This record gives sequence, C-alpha cells and structure tokens, in this order.
Amino acid sequence: DLCIAATGSDTGGSIRIPSALCGIVGLKPTFGRISCHGLVPLSWSLDHAGPMTKTVFDAAVMLKAMAGWDPKDPVTSRLPVPDYPGCVDGDIKGLRIAVDPVYAFDDVSDEVKSAFHSALGVLKGLQVQIMEIELPGAHEGHEAALTILMSEATAYHEEWLKTRPDDYQADVRARLESGFTFRGIDYGRARHLQYRLIREFELLFEQVDLLAMPMCGITAPLIGAREIVVGGRTAPFMKPLTLFTRLFNLTGLPAISIPCGFTAEHLPVGLQLVGRAWDEVTVLRVARAYEKATNWGVQRPPLD
Repeated sequence: DLCIAATGSDTGGSIRIPSALCGIVGLKPTFGRISCHGLVPLSWSLDHAGPMTKTVFDAAVMLKAMAGWDPKDPVTSRLPVPDYPGCVDGDIKGLRIAVDPVYAFDDVSDEVKSAFHSALGVLKGLQVQIMEIELPGAHEGHEAALTILMSEATAYHEEWLKTRPDDYQADVRARLESGFTFRGIDYGRARHLQYRLIREFELLFEQVDLLAMPMCGITAPLIGAREIVVGGRTAPFMKPLTLFTRLFNLTGLPAISIPCGFTAEHLPVGLQLVGRAWDEVTVLRVARAYEKATNWGVQRPPLD
C-alpha cells in the first residue's frame, strides 16, 4: 500500500514471485511486448518488463501504457497494442484452462495445494473447462533457462567481473562467476530446446486457452533462510519459489500472478495463469473474473 503501481523486470520470476509472496498482482507479458531499453540486462533472451499492481484492472492500465514497439529495443514487436482496460471485463464462459496435475503439485506445500484446489473450484464456478494435460518441458526447460540466464548474465558483466570484482556483493559475484563454467555447447543446446518448446506450446494452445498452476510452491520464507522443508524434504528455498516461473521466461509466454488465499500464518498465496503468445487479453480477462469472484486481493494480513 505504499503506491498504486510499480514496474518490475522478470528474468526468472522477479515480477511474479514477489507479487505472489506479497499478495498483489504481477504481470509478465509476452517477450517483446514491452521494451526493456534502459534496464540493466540480466539475460537478453529472457528479460521481460511488466507491471506490479493492486488489481488486475490496474495491471491492464499499466500494460496499455507500457506496451508497444521501441526502436531502441530490437526484440520489441510491431504488433498493435490492444485496449487492455477496455477488454479486461469480457466473458470467460467456456474457456479451456489446462492443469498438469503432476507438475502443479511437485515440491508444493500442503497449504499452497489447498489454495490452488480452491482456486480451480472458483474457476469451475465461472463456467470454464478445467482440463488435465502434460506440460511440455516442465523440468528440462527449467534447467535450460538457468543455463541461458547465467551464460548471458556473465557475458554482460564479464569485463567488470575481471576488472572490478570487489564492487560486487560476494554472493552476487559468486553467482555471476558461475557463468564462466558453462560451455558454448551447453548454451547452444539450451537455445535449441528453447525453440522446440516454443513450438510445442504453440501446438498446445491450439487445444487450450490458458494454463493454471500455483505461482510458487511455498509462501514467503524467513529473511535469511537458505533451506525450507516441503513435503517432508529439505531443499534450497529457491527451487520451490522458481519451479513455476522460468519455463515461461524461456518460452516468452504471458503469465500473471494473482492472490488466491492465505496460509494459517496469514502469508499470501498466488495463482499463476499463463496464456498463448500475444494474448494478454485472455490472461487478464480470466484473472479479472477470478479477482471479482473472490476477495483475496483486498484482504491484508495482520501485522505486528
């Protein structure tokens, strides 16, 4: 509640994850829909800019203002920018929303599972079809995205890492220097998989209109935590946070995080909806319908 809206950048989930953990709306549009000119790049192939807002309608307003071709960013599209605010309240009856029941519950806490099941129930009540599918590249795509991200991040920072290493915070420098360990052959294979998955998702979206899954496998971890227990197993906390994000940076598909509940400790839970390329209208429309059917977005957890 410090501001009405903010802008963010998302290379592996950095719009959607904090939005889910803080109980707000975060939209990563299609790759190339919003110019990244002026941002310090992390990965030229995966970086997305987008809005973080209190409501889905506000996200539509922000997207309308931010989207469009920019001659200073070579990957921005010349496709017309729809009137997102004017389209956001359209009919969603009969839309097909797909869920991968294996992927959606991998490394997910019980409270997140419960919130996601409840969200699917709300969507069914809005007369959409819920279908089960097997998501292409659910795990191999995650690793390919990480390979591309680290290779390109290190490429951008190479000179400064060699000439000004002490100007980097130690943990940031260590992550960036890990990019030197990737080979050209690793990067080439990751990019080949990227193009294959883009095509596979194009084919999938001939059969469905949206994908649904939890936004994160856990809620906000404690500050300073490095590990977390999920499903009785201890794992690095980043894995369940990014499990559902990187695949859609790799494929460039539009994805939104919207509030869908709270845990017993009053921590926000997020729902992720993913659409076909350039179809932010459908993503926003379903997110808006869900938002209007619930009141999660206006609830605030008690603060000590």
